[in-house]
Amino acid sequence: MTRKSIGFRVDAGPMVGMGHLSRCVNLAEEMALHFDVTPHFLHLQHSAMHGAADFIKAHGFETHVVSAAIDAEREDMSITRRLLNNLAARWVVTDLVVPDESDTDLLAEHFSADVAVRYIAEVRSWGFPVISFSDQGTPIEIRPNIVINCHHHQRSADYATVNETKFLLGPDFFLVGRDFIPYITKEKSHRQINIQVLMMFGGSDLFGCSIKTARALQKLDDINLFAILGPAVDRPEDVATKLNELGVTVHQAVPSVAEYLFDTDLAITAGGNTLFELAAIGTPCVVLCLRERQHEYAVYFEENGTAVNMGSGRKVSENQLRRAVCSLVDDVARRKQMGRQGKKLVDGGGAKRIIRAIEASLLKE
Repeated sequence: MTRKSIGFRVDAGPMVGMGHLSRCVNLAEEMALHFDVTPHFLHLQHSAMHGAADFIKAHGFETHVVSAAIDAEREDMSITRRLLNNLAARWVVTDLVVPDESDTDLLAEHFSADVAVRYIAEVRSWGFPVISFSDQGTPIEIRPNIVINCHHHQRSADYATVNETKFLLGPDFFLVGRDFIPYITKEKSHRQINIQVLMMFGGSDLFGCSIKTARALQKLDDINLFAILGPAVDRPEDVATKLNELGVTVHQAVPSVAEYLFDTDLAITAGGNTLFELAAIGTPCVVLCLRERQHEYAVYFEENGTAVNMGSGRKVSENQLRRAVCSLVDDVARRKQMGRQGKKLVDGGGAKRIIRAIEASLLKE
């Protein structure tokens, strides 16, 4: 008997980062473990050129290119349908980029704000149940079988009249990777001297925040600066060389960031998935937002006492950043409290909740 597959349709790269792909890989690992299925990843050629395929293969999954051009929606649909049929897909998971009006660079590269709606409707018309990730903070227009959205503004009450879709909403459904699980219950130490400060700005460090942060902090005493460069960083060797010159220890091609994020005393990061991961393992952070939508997450985590929000990473000054970091480096009690608040906010149980929802909703069909 042929083993069933799951098709994951997701992209990654310098502009969209690696967060969409990372959470799909996390879900793929959970579904492969709990269900008798083999995950396959479908992505644009553009993604393969910027580390996505290597990232997927490093986790033991197969990849398939569905279009040579970034804007070839029709070709994407045609190839995707053929692949899903050939793979005997049981379900399809989508995590498609939905740009905000402020994401002018994404819109200029032909990512369509309504492509997810059309794509999901088309895949469902082929007879495949669909599970979709979303980041929207406003009511969601897509109608797959299951929506996973960790945005704190999403409320089940907004969808009380929607019967055909199950909504898994809020931070309780953030899917922490299996590599983070050992650190969720582990006791974290907080240094008072030789403070470890780690910089990580997503998979691509879109606006060069690592170098900006290193310049701001290079002359501070009693801190050790580290940086993790993601797989989609443009010209990573040049970036690493510049960071080394600024006194930063650089890590590249890291199979898992979990241990690094746990061992550091303070993280400086973007406002995406890493905020949830840091909260789950009790590591305080300073946030530099790379996209407008990240500001909402940064405000939420700051209001709940687990992060310091510096606003736009492009607009914050080096002096402002230096003062914020120094304030936390000098206050171990505050860092400990931020870590405790983070664990209250993200408990690490999202994977179990999602798997239970899939079992309850899709295994009955």
